[in-house]
Amino acid sequence: MTERKEGYVLISFIGRNKDGYDTVDYLLPENEEKIRTNDTSIALIRSEKQHWHIIRAVIIGTYTSSWAELVPEDGSEDLRHRLEVLCKEGNEESLDDLAEALKELSLCYSERFGVDMIPLVHRSDVTEETISDIATDYDTNIIDLINGYSNVLIDITHGFRHMPILLFQIFQQHMLELGDVNVELVYGEYNKDTRISRFRNLQQYWEITKLTDAINRFRTSCDGSELAPYVRAAGLPKIANWITRFSMIISSDYLMQIYSLARSLPKYMEAFFELETIPAWLNQVKQMLEDIQERISCFSEPYDIYYAFAEYLDGKGLLTHATIALAAAIETRVAVTYARLDSSCSDDYAYVGNYNWWTRYSDDPQNKSFRVWFSKQLPNDTSDLFNTFYEKRNMIAHAAGSRWKEEPAMTIFSLAKYLRMAKDIFAMMDAEEAGVD
Repeated sequence: MTERKEGYVLISFIGRNKDGYDTVDYLLPENEEKIRTNDTSIALIRSEKQHWHIIRAVIIGTYTSSWAELVPEDGSEDLRHRLEVLCKEGNEESLDDLAEALKELSLCYSERFGVDMIPLVHRSDVTEETISDIATDYDTNIIDLINGYSNVLIDITHGFRHMPILLFQIFQQHMLELGDVNVELVYGEYNKDTRISRFRNLQQYWEITKLTDAINRFRTSCDGSELAPYVRAAGLPKIANWITRFSMIISSDYLMQIYSLARSLPKYMEAFFELETIPAWLNQVKQMLEDIQERISCFSEPYDIYYAFAEYLDGKGLLTHATIALAAAIETRVAVTYARLDSSCSDDYAYVGNYNWWTRYSDDPQNKSFRVWFSKQLPNDTSDLFNTFYEKRNMIAHAAGSRWKEEPAMTIFSLAKYLRMAKDIFAMMDAEEAGVD
């Protein structure tokens, strides 16, 4: 991972105010620091007592925003006048002139405040027809401008109301890409009586967004890698460790390890009852884990757990993992039966997880492997399904094997009939152990 620059990228908005922004006292959240100016971005940059060290300022506005307000008091009056005229016109014919004026503004702003100032200007006509264009501007420009930095400070005080909402949606789209970037939000709440604009710290909004994303990823794809730290911080380290292991065995296809996890989950779930209060988000996690427990922890035999896990994964749309889990269920069920019927074998689970046993060559060279031999012991319909299932399983697990140039038709692959086939094989193994022909 490329090392990120320390310091903050400020993202601020500028709207349209026909009378200009008033010069007021901005009260910053740390140390009650007051800065008198007419713009929030300037107040945040000039701050000396906050923990921010702003090294880049991205100011987002439209063709008609009050860009002239950003010209420093001792700046060019000609530049201020040109920006006022150009933004009042706000038409496409003057965009080239506006772009040139904004370059001057950027240089003036940077020289005055010592930061890299980048103005981003887009159309102001927000309609159903134009919103996708504006979203593209935000997506392609803003994310690139914060790439490589460790911290982002978003100021949502000014600008049209849709602008910070759209920015927040773009940030959500890039949640994984942003990773551990520290994102903070502030809002300047103006009091007309005191003429003080107090900045409110809204950082928890981003934390809630990250937590919501982590919960949804666990709910939809069983990926709890981002959720586990939140659970640990809530005082449930064993549950957090369980979620981490659960996510790992799915992402790595170590699906047979679900056996030990399924057996341990009920004990770990007791930790929830030791908490004085359970916040709403943690209760969602508890309900998801209870669902997993109800689905897979009620069985004692590993093959039953693997089968239930395959059903669970199939219900989540994780077809690849579900297929591999179902294969593990079938192989384990057969392995247990043949260990139980082997008088020389004292361990029912001696062959479980032993892939060499499953694929070993039999005495009959025509059968090639135990799996091939076993398929011939099945009724014709079941045998056909069994062989087709393993063909698909191997295509999944080995990138289509010798037919690696082909793409498996996963879109039309349904696991339902193979789940029924596995149940038939389970019943046959039950009958064979009981000595029933």
